[in-house]
Amino acid sequence: MTLPKFLCIGAQKAGTTWLFEQLIRNPGVWMPPVKELHFFDHVHVEQVRSWTPGHIQRAVHKMLQSHLASKGPVDWRYVSYLADMAGRSMFTPQWYQRCFDRPKANSRVCGDITPAYCAIGEEGIRDVLAMLPGVKVMYIVRHPVQRALSQLRMNVARRTVEPDGATLLKMCDEWDLLNRGDYLNHIPKWRDVMPANDLLIIPFGGIRADPAAFMRTIEQFIGVDAFNGYHLDTVVHQSRKIPIPEPVMAYLSAKLAPQVSYLENTFGRDFLEATL
Repeated sequence: MTLPKFLCIGAQKAGTTWLFEQLIRNPGVWMPPVKELHFFDHVHVEQVRSWTPGHIQRAVHKMLQSHLASKGPVDWRYVSYLADMAGRSMFTPQWYQRCFDRPKANSRVCGDITPAYCAIGEEGIRDVLAMLPGVKVMYIVRHPVQRALSQLRMNVARRTVEPDGATLLKMCDEWDLLNRGDYLNHIPKWRDVMPANDLLIIPFGGIRADPAAFMRTIEQFIGVDAFNGYHLDTVVHQSRKIPIPEPVMAYLSAKLAPQVSYLENTFGRDFLEATL
């Protein structure tokens, strides 16, 4: 039975899609074609259960369309694998195991990149360790305000709302925006339960400052050979550059000040600056 040897648990809007795009190129790594399986958060976070099945089904539909539109022969086993992922008994342990039931997965280091895992709580973390003993867990930390602004812009684009000040202020208080960047509550739970050598908390700024060194750190942590075929200049999920009114910026900065203080007090000033 093949299961993940590593997880990336966040943060959302902190380079996790970029990391996925790099690691799928590494011949020593295998991940399911659907980024963000949402298994552990669906089980342990009630607020996400209304949309996680749709997320999987839309992603699978896109993969099926791409495969069937390609010029090569249809791989019906792959089609069956995708259909099973989107249809039968979703979010059970057996379903999660089937997500990694592919021939190439057997000889590679498997991973699951799902930023929502950061918020699964102590019970969820213990569930991870019970199901995936010895798993390596990565947590990419982006500066709380910059991360929230990026998610805010993404949410505006998804909902096609007018980004006026009143709308943006209201969105600043939404559960998902605050929860995904709640380092103050999430990180201590992971540090309390995870073996220290199996948890990597790494600042987001390394992706911009030195992406090659960032990937060397990831490779060493998950135990795969160095690979030089990454597309390190890949840009993914670039948010619409909407202007943020000063009152919104001030409100968000004040609201997230405890998160900033937590990171600086826990990891130091240099780490905090490296999250930018």
